[in-house]
Amino acid sequence: MIWRFEPKVWTIKDIWEYQRDHSEEMLSDYVPSLTPIEDFWKTYRDNYARFDRRFTKFYASWYPMMQEGLTLAEAAAAFQTDCYDHLLSNKKRYTELFRIESIPDDEMYSLTDNVNYYKETERDVEFNKGQQKNEVDAETEYGSQTVDDDKEFTYGAQGSTTEQTTSAYNESTYTPRDKSETDVDQHIDSQDNQMVYGSHTDTRDDTYTEGARKDTTDDDSTEHIYGNYGVMHGNDILLKHLSVWENRFKFYDLIMADIARDLLRGVR
Repeated sequence: MIWRFEPKVWTIKDIWEYQRDHSEEMLSDYVPSLTPIEDFWKTYRDNYARFDRRFTKFYASWYPMMQEGLTLAEAAAAFQTDCYDHLLSNKKRYTELFRIESIPDDEMYSLTDNVNYYKETERDVEFNKGQQKNEVDAETEYGSQTVDDDKEFTYGAQGSTTEQTTSAYNESTYTPRDKSETDVDQHIDSQDNQMVYGSHTDTRDDTYTEGARKDTTDDDSTEHIYGNYGVMHGNDILLKHLSVWENRFKFYDLIMADIARDLLRGVR
């Protein structure tokens, strides 16, 4: 009887327990060289402990290929590297799926909306005006004019008397202290003014020239048209709701299934 040594095969459960104890991602810490909104692997990195447990639940008895002679630490590192390469080679596909299946914002995700498009309008107006000459010729004639201003003011005779009386400190009778009298005779003020304007003519001759000009108006606008432009039944609304949420939760299950198909062997 011949005894043959069978090398140890590390299963996903073995690798998960090792990475869990060392606080490392089992399916790699891949970061795509894209903008944050296109980072389809960020949710996994932020919650890798839960996703690794979910992956192990599905593929616990499966094992990575080409691990002969490797220790558990080496097998875990090799599987992590293989997952990194898998995500890198499928970056374009996963990024597009992530974009499509991401939940839209509240404005765009309306169960009753069935129309959503943009309408762009371009309006270019051009106005050409040639050189223009403007002339103003005006003449005003004034005849001779005489203005008389004859005013006369008459003041009657006037007189005024001022009398002041006073008393000593210890007397109760008043004696005249000062007396003055003013008389004004009657007088007349006359004002006689006369102004004569001879005939004259005012002439105005204005000439100005406007050069040629070109006016251009560029009016571009973008109109976002969305909303409900028809009748939607209850079943239509339900299917739209399910298509958004169901696809979102299945996104990482799809990647896990791809990894298992390309990198693992075994039967559950």
